[in-house]
Amino acid sequence: MVSSSTPSIDLGRCVAGLMNAVAKGTAQQLAPFSIIPVEYTILSVCFTGQADTVTGLARVIPVDAGRISRLVNRLSERGLIHRRRLRSDRRTVRLTLTQEGRMLVPKLARRVQMHNAMLLAGISAAEMNAFFETAQKILANFAGAEPGKQNPKRTNEPPGP
Repeated sequence: MVSSSTPSIDLGRCVAGLMNAVAKGTAQQLAPFSIIPVEYTILSVCFTGQADTVTGLARVIPVDAGRISRLVNRLSERGLIHRRRLRSDRRTVRLTLTQEGRMLVPKLARRVQMHNAMLLAGISAAEMNAFFETAQKILANFAGAEPGKQNPKRTNEPPGP
């Protein structure tokens, strides 16, 4: 637990630094393929079958559906994703990877995994578990702090003015 005697921790700067290291390094790894990190994420999610519509992608990727739709258009124009409108519901467009897309994802994944391994060098499994547990607690605290939501850990605090 962080107390008033704990030295000041700039959480924002720490998280921004981590995001920068992950994002810039991933972008560098994907650049030879003219793929940006969010496009890789879209391709990867389609490859693993986690989602097969723009709406489904927006549920699992923290990017708004409009941007995902534009990125899917670009990936489709490049011949990596195929769009198919369902006959049973013409409003629904299913996304599948083309053969080229299916062949590209494992190549991209290896490069991303190599970058991640470099970032995680010297970090034990226990340290990673502690990191993820801490991150989940921070996210839970944020969710509880959102307007209209009650954080159960804060119910014992006295009411505000």
